[in-house]
Amino acid sequence: MPEGKDWTAHLPAGIAADEVNLLADGSLTGRIERQWRTSASWPQLRDVDGAWLSSLELEERTRVAGNRLRAAGLERGDRVVLIAGTSARWLIAYLGALRAGLVVV
Repeated sequence: MPEGKDWTAHLPAGIAADEVNLLADGSLTGRIERQWRTSASWPQLRDVDGAWLSSLELEERTRVAGNRLRAAGLERGDRVVLIAGTSARWLIAYLGALRAGLVVV
């Protein structure tokens, strides 16, 4: 494996790669949603203005974003493009799109 490309370097100390099941929750969004439920009050994301969003806030905002995308007529598997500066709003739109089953390109 090329140097610097070993994903296991990011695991917490004491966790072996064979202990990690990347498909345990069925999808990336499934894993994220489980983490949000487990740690609802945990500060999850710091926006560019310094404000923190909790796991619960991210769950709510991404669910609303995904529902709005679906209500606008987008269907699972449709492709969407997100263009914005770095911000919590961009990440919320991105995760909302994933939760709606959309493909972000």
